[in-house]
Amino acid sequence: MQSLSPFFISLISSIVATIFTSIVWLIWNRIKSIDLLMKFLGLNKNDKISIFYGNIYRELSENSDRSFRKDYATFEVGDIDSTLIIYDRFQNSSLNIIDHHIGNENKLISRSNIISISGPKWNKVSEKLIGKVGSPLYFKSGVAGLVEKRRTHPNENIYEIDIRNTSDNSLCMKTYGFIILAKSYFLTDIPLAIVIAGLTTYGSLISAKYLTSLTKSEIRALRKRLGRDKRFGLLIEGEIEIDSDGVIKEIKSINLLSWIPENDFLDPYEYIYS
Repeated sequence: MQSLSPFFISLISSIVATIFTSIVWLIWNRIKSIDLLMKFLGLNKNDKISIFYGNIYRELSENSDRSFRKDYATFEVGDIDSTLIIYDRFQNSSLNIIDHHIGNENKLISRSNIISISGPKWNKVSEKLIGKVGSPLYFKSGVAGLVEKRRTHPNENIYEIDIRNTSDNSLCMKTYGFIILAKSYFLTDIPLAIVIAGLTTYGSLISAKYLTSLTKSEIRALRKRLGRDKRFGLLIEGEIEIDSDGVIKEIKSINLLSWIPENDFLDPYEYIYS
């Protein structure tokens, strides 16, 4: 059997080394990106965090395609995909996820950071936090859209879902979501609160995907814009193609439509979605 020439051995070694280096580089940048995201959000390794998710009651069985179970959590209700996206990312960031609940404000835990997923219609923790932090992004009963009302712009802007038919009988939907972050100076015993919500579950999904997919350059740009703000908001726009059953075929785009600094937040207010 003829042995390989030194040239081919050198070529193969070079290719293997290049592939290995690329993999290590990608893993390292992923780790650094996660660390930078946690720093941007104001979280540190081993910080306690509680995740609250939407309370959409359904009849579910072990074999239901809408239930999802993992070793460390069971999700049977609410914005399942969005919750799992957030849970997985934060689980991989060495945070201490101490609990996960259906959105019941009576289960708020002192001295724990909070992430609340889905809007006030299904999640009472989101409802409570939207008012307490003076969020300029919220929902109103009877208004088929996401409401934006900034301190510096007293008129309300309404962002509504836009749906059009495609050539293959699918639906292309433009939807909106938001991410609100607030730190502790006005939240009793809660160091940090993050609300991730949107118009329908698709709006929550694009918001969760946007947050967890931020690149290092995007995080740095946001930090530069927002400075030392204790509160900020991100308004997200996405376009999704779904079939006639509402199953996502493709997420076509997810974009940051606008960022909202602290000086555009409102004073804390009583917020009840009915």
